[in-house]
Amino acid sequence: MGDVIISEWLGDTGGAEQVLITAAAILPRTPIHAFSATPTWHSRYSGGRLTTTFAGRHTPPSARKFLAPAMPALWRVPRVKARRALILHHAFASSAVTSQIDLAVAYVHSPARYIWDPTLDARGSGPLARIVAAPLKKIDRLAAQRLSQVVCNSEATRARIEAHWEVPATVIYPPVRTELFGRRAPETSVASSTPHFSQGYLLSYGRWVGYKRFDHAVRVAASAGIPLVVCGGGPEGGRLRALAAQSGHGRYVTFLDQLPTAALVRLVQGARCLLFPGVEDFGIVPLEAQAAGVPVIALAAGGALETVTDGATGFLIPTLEVADWVDALERLDEIDPDACRLNAARFSEARFTSEAFDWLSAWGFDTDPAMSAELTA
Repeated sequence: MGDVIISEWLGDTGGAEQVLITAAAILPRTPIHAFSATPTWHSRYSGGRLTTTFAGRHTPPSARKFLAPAMPALWRVPRVKARRALILHHAFASSAVTSQIDLAVAYVHSPARYIWDPTLDARGSGPLARIVAAPLKKIDRLAAQRLSQVVCNSEATRARIEAHWEVPATVIYPPVRTELFGRRAPETSVASSTPHFSQGYLLSYGRWVGYKRFDHAVRVAASAGIPLVVCGGGPEGGRLRALAAQSGHGRYVTFLDQLPTAALVRLVQGARCLLFPGVEDFGIVPLEAQAAGVPVIALAAGGALETVTDGATGFLIPTLEVADWVDALERLDEIDPDACRLNAARFSEARFTSEAFDWLSAWGFDTDPAMSAELTA
C-alpha cells in the first residue's frame, strides 16, 4: 500500500482546488482519489493518477446536493486502502478514513457549514437538512477523531473545528496568487468594454450564491452612487440583476460571468475598492485584491478578521448597515496601496508550499526530492 490524496469533488478552480494542486506537486508520485471530478481534472492528472467514487461518477453535479445524507457512506464505496492519506476536507472527505488506512492527516477548509452552521449556509435550513443534521454531526465528529492531525486554513476555522469536532487543529494559511495579482496585467477586451472602467468602480467577485451576499454590495453601491462590477456567475444572477434594476442604480452595475484569469486580474487591478460582505472561513478574494494594491471593505467576521487590517489595508465593518459601508467608502484615501501589497505577501503560494512540504514530510509522506532541494537552497 502507498500514500493517497483524498479530496472532495473537483470542479471550478477555487481556493480548495489550489490547495490540491499544490499538494499534488509536493507529492508527485501520490495518487488522487476524489468524490467526483470534471474532465478537465482527469486531463490534468491523467494516466490513472486521479480516480473517483462510484457515486461521484454516476451522479450529475446538479443532483449532488441530494446525496448529502448518504455522503459519509458513499465515501466508503469502495474503501480506500493506503499507508498514509492526506485528506482535503470541506464536506465529508474524512469519512473515507477506515481501518484500511494506516495513518490520515487532514487539511480542512471547513467543517460542513450546512450541518454545523446553517446560519452561514442556507442549504442547512431546509426540512431535510434539519432532519439529517444530528446524525451527520455525530458521524462527522467521529470521522474527525480518527485523524492523526488536523490542519486548517484560518483561526476562524480552527475555532469551529475545536468547537464542533472536539479535536485540536493547527493553522497553515492556504496559497494566494499574490505575485499574479501584483504583476501589472495587460489591457484586455473585458476591461476596455466594461462601463466606467476608467472612472474607478467598486468590485465584488466570486460565485453568485446567497451566503456571499452580493446583494449587499449592490445596495451599498446604489446608496453611494458609485459604479459597481459584480463578477463570477452563479445561481443568484437573476435575483441580483433584478435588485440592481429595482435600486434605480441598474445602469451603473455591470454583471460579468466567470472570466479568464488574465481578464480577472486586470479587472481587480482597475478597481477602486473590493466589497466583501460574505462570511468566509478564510477568503482568498480579499488577498487577491490587496496583492493588486486595492483596499477591501469587509464584514468583520470569519477569515476577513485575519486577512484585512482595519484602517491600514481596508475597513472591517461590524454589521451590514449600508450607511456604515458608505462611510467607509469615503475614507478610502486613507489606505496606502503598498500596505495592501505588503499584507497580502504574507499569504503567498511560496509560503504555503514551504509550510505544507514541511508538514507532510514530518508525517513521512513521499515528498518530491527536487522540491526539497529547491526549498532548502
